Amino acid sequence: MLVHVGAPKVIASDNRVHVHNSKFETITLWEIVPNSYFNSKLAKLPDGPKLKFRQRPLRAGNYKVQFEAYFNSGWQKPEVLTMLGGEGGKSLKGKMFKVLNSDVIDSSKKLDYSMMIEFPPLTPEARAISIE
Repeated sequence: MLVHVGAPKVIASDNRVHVHNSKFETITLWEIVPNSYFNSKLAKLPDGPKLKFRQRPLRAGNYKVQFEAYFNSGWQKPEVLTMLGGEGGKSLKGKMFKVLNSDVIDSSKKLDYSMMIEFPPLTPEARAISIE
């Protein structure tokens, strides 16, 4: 899953999304922003974790979310592949599934779907522990 804002710039991603009963669950999504506490005196220091940039929860608003998945053992558990009819997702139908190799009759498919999702504002409790 990739989250885009404005032009197709990825601002957050998660490669461990879980889907169950048409609902998805993801880790907390963070955007990387310049560290406002970083100043020119520190610029000579080597870059390190959270020095020049830091993570911040995504702000409330509409974001384009792209869902992408491949149906092979590298991406899916064996039980998922069995439920989907085997390796490659060849039996899957619908606009969100794209053929990987149009020259092959029974080509594997991938999930490739985008939609706009409204991210709600942070709760007061979450906001209290988040550095803006």
